[in-house]
Parts: sequence; structure tokens; C-alpha cells
Amino acid sequence: MKAKKTLILFICTMLLIPISCLTCNTMSAQNIQKEIKTFENSLLPPILVNDQPVVKFNIMERMKHHNIPGLSIAVVRDGKLHWAKGYGKRTTEKEGLVNEQTLFQAASVTKPFTALGILKLVENRKIHLDDDVNNYLKGWQISENEFTKKEKVTVRRLLSHTAGISGHGFDGYAQSENFPTTIEVLNGEGNSRRVTVDNTPGKAWRYSGGGYVILQKLIEDVTGTPFATYMDNEVLTPLNMTNSTFQQPLDRDRYKNVSSAHNNAGEVVVGDWHNYPETAAGGLWSTSKDIVLKFKK
Repeated sequence: MKAKKTLILFICTMLLIPISCLTCNTMSAQNIQKEIKTFENSLLPPILVNDQPVVKFNIMERMKHHNIPGLSIAVVRDGKLHWAKGYGKRTTEKEGLVNEQTLFQAASVTKPFTALGILKLVENRKIHLDDDVNNYLKGWQISENEFTKKEKVTVRRLLSHTAGISGHGFDGYAQSENFPTTIEVLNGEGNSRRVTVDNTPGKAWRYSGGGYVILQKLIEDVTGTPFATYMDNEVLTPLNMTNSTFQQPLDRDRYKNVSSAHNNAGEVVVGDWHNYPETAAGGLWSTSKDIVLKFKK
């Protein structure tokens, strides 16, 4: 029998991990609940040793072991949503269970969606992948230095983390804090360092959230539209991601079904979560079901 490809997406209060696997079973609707139960009791350790017994784990036990209060899972099979389910609580400090519509912070899974937004501009011939990104930026420019004498920071290099840009990631801002504008983030006037070119563009791969903040500025400058508005109109709505948003801070009408952020000990962060003005790098709020719906045929 031909193998069916299945994508399983875990999204929880502490991490979001896509895992691809193969299965040979074609499950009917009547058997989905049985499949879910089997899945819930068949989690495997990260390493399997030959000739050693295979230990399987229960999902709720693993959540407790890793201090994960809440978890959402969506499974895609053959390009269609197969099943989705929530586990545990949205926060350790309040009542409320996770369900299919619970919003989680998608963190750096945001970046592929930002890339889609950029590629829409390329498709519409508003920008070109191999142009110097400074050609599109208004009110802020990448400073020229020894690293940019021969090679330039291009849109393609920013998308692929090969532009030599500093800034791995961002800590966000507590609910009680005013957060900086995009330009202030780029200038290092918030709680992160200035975003600069500190390696020759095109020379090496290095993960850069800072590069995606530059892409955020590019989208706003080229379209004349706030980043969140553009992404909603051009990416989220066409993908039918109706429970997702790039709004920072999050609208209060969404608070009723939101997962709090937790540290590694399973403790809720002050204010329930941080806000991220570095929206293109890590500001997406979404559900596991919404994220996998982009695979729907």
C-alpha cells in the first residue's frame, strides 16, 4: 500500500514543533478517535536504541514532565486537516482549557509567513529579490561599512538569513511597558542592540531576527500600510487563517481564549505574555489548526 504522508504540528505554551512522519493506514472518520487515543499513548523518546525495549509515553504525562500546562495539536494528511485537539490548561494560574481555537504565540514560526508577505510583493513586481534593500527603505537605511563595500544586503539574503545581519532574537516587552517603533528597534533604542551588518552579505548563513525586522520595515515602506494590516489582507485572509493575527498588542476581545506564556518551570510570565514590536520576526498569534490549514488543497 502506498504510504500516506502526515504532518503533525504541536503548538504549546512553551514551544512549537513540526514533525513529519509516514503512515500506511487510511483512517475513516469513525476511526479517528481511536487513532487519537493511540497517538496520545504512543509518544516515543528522542533516541531509540537497537535491541532495547521501546518505551512509550502518554501525552499528559509528558506535559507534566516538561512543565507544559497546555498543548494544541493539528494533524494534516494528504494536504487536508485530519484532526485537531487541545490538551491541558491555557494557564497554570486560571481556569480555562485549551481547545482548537486557543491562540498561542507562534514565535519564530512567524518568519515563514512574513516571507510569504514579501514574496507577494515580489510576485506583484513591487520589489525584486536581488535588489539592495536600501532601495526600498524610507526614513531608515542600513549603514554602509567595510562589510558592504563589495556585497549588499538584498531581500533574498534577508529572507535566507545570509545577509550578515546582527540580532538573533528578541525578548519582547512586558504588558506594562511601552514598546518601541520599528525604527527604534532597528536603532537599538529598545531592549535589544542596534541591527547592523557585521559580516559580509552572502558569505555565510546565520539566523537573524534582526533581518526580519528590516523586512517588516520594507513591507511598511513599500505598501504604505501597517505590517499587521498588510499581513492580514495579503497572507492570513487568503490562507483562511481566521483565528490568527499579527496585532501587537493583542486585541482584548481575543483574551478569552489565549494561552499565557510560561517559563521552563511552567510558571506564567508577568502579565501573561510579552508583546513583540519585532512582529515580522516573532509576533504572530495563531492556532495549530490555522497554521496547518495552509496545506489544505
